[in-house]
Amino acid sequence: MQFGSGFEASLKLGLSLAIAICLHDIPEGISMAVPMKNGGMKPIKVIFYVILSGITTGIGALFGAIIGSISEQVISLCLSFAAGAMLYIVSRRINPRSK
Repeated sequence: MQFGSGFEASLKLGLSLAIAICLHDIPEGISMAVPMKNGGMKPIKVIFYVILSGITTGIGALFGAIIGSISEQVISLCLSFAAGAMLYIVSRRINPRSK
């Protein structure tokens, strides 16, 4: 959602978000693939599941572009929701006792 909303806000913001999230997705894909491969899963199934998990980013980008094209206020709401969700996830992972 942040991709689409970012590109609706400005090209520079959209590209910045795309680069940051793509760089984040590399270690995420590796952290998914290694345990599956070490667990004995076939490489083709590992690749399939990693790609399947990455497809949700594209679906969210399309959803964000459609919703974000409504108005600037909607773009602001989409970006703030995405930022809040990321902060919540990170804070729960770094400090599980933060409630």
